[in-house]
Amino acid sequence: RIVNLPFTPVTHESLPFKAAPGQMTASEIMAARILTKILKGRRYAILGHNIAYSVSPQMQGAAFEAVRLPHQYGRADVEKVEEFVESEFFQDSLFGGCSVTIP
Repeated sequence: RIVNLPFTPVTHESLPFKAAPGQMTASEIMAARILTKILKGRRYAILGHNIAYSVSPQMQGAAFEAVRLPHQYGRADVEKVEEFVESEFFQDSLFGGCSVTIP
């Protein structure tokens, strides 16, 4: 169940019984995937220029934390997309994606 990424059967924490023997909750599966490094923390960011005002890192970071995902969300303040594409952040194997705002 832990290594079956696309079709993992789960049960819900609120049910008074397990639907099938050995069935785990989504939280249990996610915790096991994190502990066994099956799910690696990814790095995400908001991409744009003059974006210090953005609350996206706090908002997205709180969402990751709420669902216990090991990801990070930051800012990529660049004037040109080429700068970002050439950056260490973008080329890192843990790069997960970004949100784009007005440059």
